[in-house]
Amino acid sequence: YHLADNTVIHSTSFNGSFQNAVSELLAHKRMLLVGSSFVVNLFHVTEVTRSDLLLTGELRVPVPRRMYETVKMEEDTMLFEDNIIFLILKVTITCAGTFGMMGSTTKFRYVKEKPISIMIFASYFIYVIISSYAIIYFFSYQHLLRVFLLTISCPAILLLHNMSDEPFPRLVFIRATHILVSIYIAGTITLINTALHGTELSDILMRLLAYLLVILFDFHFMRRIYLDFITEIRKGWGILSLIPCALIILTVALAFYPEHYSKRPTSVILIYLLGAVIVILYTAIGVFLSMQYHRQEIEQNRKILELQVQNIQREAADMEKLAKQTKIIRHDTRHILS
Repeated sequence: YHLADNTVIHSTSFNGSFQNAVSELLAHKRMLLVGSSFVVNLFHVTEVTRSDLLLTGELRVPVPRRMYETVKMEEDTMLFEDNIIFLILKVTITCAGTFGMMGSTTKFRYVKEKPISIMIFASYFIYVIISSYAIIYFFSYQHLLRVFLLTISCPAILLLHNMSDEPFPRLVFIRATHILVSIYIAGTITLINTALHGTELSDILMRLLAYLLVILFDFHFMRRIYLDFITEIRKGWGILSLIPCALIILTVALAFYPEHYSKRPTSVILIYLLGAVIVILYTAIGVFLSMQYHRQEIEQNRKILELQVQNIQREAADMEKLAKQTKIIRHDTRHILS
């Protein structure tokens, strides 16, 4: 027996077939018979090639050519569909965390009508749970990760649009940015939990903590900036809204095509390099918006000064007219008295 810490336990010999001897192990979904002499815990498989399996601790197990497709399919099944309840819970937490990030910077139209808001949010989350369960059950978790933009994200953006008075292009830019950040949060948690060989519980706890911290940060810091700064900028959101949408599509393509990013180290590197590019790009967008805000502020001040000058000119004209009338009255008064 080869353990995760590279410890080797030598067992005694046995009579009968190897498959009968390991039948109790094979009863677990994570255990797979590879060839005629190896039983592998798929949770500790780091890479599958056409010649062998690479396991934790740099161990290699030869894979018969005829079993490559079976081994690959079994690994995918274990990684993405081993526990559908856990997957639905993970999707729900990720969705709720993303929605919380969006809502932390949104002025809702139905604030005074809380029952209506609660019913709308509850209906949306029921839809997310049912649709996600159906996709995982009939297709796969991998398939859900590839289509979540259409099944989860787009309905959330439309829901927020109907519940607020925000212009649609600006709403798409801000909310799509939240979705992009959420993709990186969820993916990073998955990678950390996998690297630490964590459990379903550790994944859920890390996910809850990460989203809670981001929501609190958005509400206490970004909300003020958004409401006082970004909402004053009224032009240019149409073209800007295309940027996060394109970045989301690119990130999803890198992460989930042709297979999950956790099985392709090069994809993980590319995804985080893209993250660095995204940070640089959003820094440039922030500078651009700041310049536009100050330009708009200068334009507003200019208009205010023009109004003030016009008022002063109007008052000066009224004073001049009044002075002429007063002069005429004085002239007429002297004429009458004389």
